[in-house]
Amino acid sequence: MGDNALNRSTVTNKTSGRNYGLDLLKIVIMFCIVLFHFNDHGNVKLSAEMPLTLNWIALAFVSIFGAIGNCIFIFITGYFLCEKNFRIRRLSLLWAQVFFYSVLCRIITIAAGIDPLNIKMLVKTLTPVAFNRYWYFSAYVVILIASPFLNLIIRNLSQRQHFWLCVALLILFSVIPTVTKGSWFGGEIGKENYLKIFITLYFVAAYIKFYGIRIIKKQSVYLMLTIALIALEILSIFAIRFVSILLHHDFSLIAFTWGMDKINIIAVSISIFMLFKGMNIKGNKALASISASTFSIYLLHVGTWRLVFGVIFNNELTYNTPWMIPQMFMCAISVCVVAIAVDKIRIYMLEKPLIKILDKIPVGQKIDGLFGKI
Repeated sequence: MGDNALNRSTVTNKTSGRNYGLDLLKIVIMFCIVLFHFNDHGNVKLSAEMPLTLNWIALAFVSIFGAIGNCIFIFITGYFLCEKNFRIRRLSLLWAQVFFYSVLCRIITIAAGIDPLNIKMLVKTLTPVAFNRYWYFSAYVVILIASPFLNLIIRNLSQRQHFWLCVALLILFSVIPTVTKGSWFGGEIGKENYLKIFITLYFVAAYIKFYGIRIIKKQSVYLMLTIALIALEILSIFAIRFVSILLHHDFSLIAFTWGMDKINIIAVSISIFMLFKGMNIKGNKALASISASTFSIYLLHVGTWRLVFGVIFNNELTYNTPWMIPQMFMCAISVCVVAIAVDKIRIYMLEKPLIKILDKIPVGQKIDGLFGKI
């Protein structure tokens, strides 16, 4: 176990310091997630029976970034969290952030006439985690609380054991569901609990953190691999479209492009993650500042999705015109700019004062101490 710890520390020391490539990755991927939601939450529902147009191709293309984005953010989480101690302050600040946007988004949607004002809606708004208003964050909270126990397992594994654990988990919770279109311990397809794949990706990210991927050493290879895997995703969409038309049965166009448990999604996510992780980007405060608000972009546009994608940027109005693609990018740019501006105000007016309060509460230190003994 001593040699294993030495190997891990050696790799970690080589990668010490802020990785601005991952800051850039968070920004790019969140932008792509907004593009994905323009399709997924938009009023136009793609099907194989629709005419093959440039707008159809554009919406089909952005559909691949939903699951990829989720996987990448879990990779980033696992990559950094695997060697950090649990801090109740981190969880408290995240909960406060989610609570703020839950209330803000509900005020916006009620004022716009999208949501009703009643007791049931009020309760859900004030308890966003309990009612799973943001499914990703609800799952993330579980991972955050479980991280000390996951890290304990990781610390006691040799490199070989860690590798084969990742292989076993990927086979059970990714390869098999990809091939069979089923889900272990997940219930009905499409309503799976993604905790199992979150934990799998956490272990994979930790392995990359401590040992890297020695098979591929050149960034150019990751670039080519990323392009090839994304091209494969796009080809799968056209293949499904062709088969659907041929058999007169409208198969799901996102059968192989959505689902965090799909092995092809995980493969392209790892490739993109490694591509950006290896970028040599010098210190950039603006990049780090924008990156810090990417979660707020998610919270704001998901919390108001019916207003944003159903009314303001209604793709049904432009789908049969040359303006849909410009509308799609204008939507993503607007959402990101507005969310970042709102978040900077939130941090200055609410988060900074909250940090001062949390630092004075001794209970938080005691909780951290209990987790630190694990």
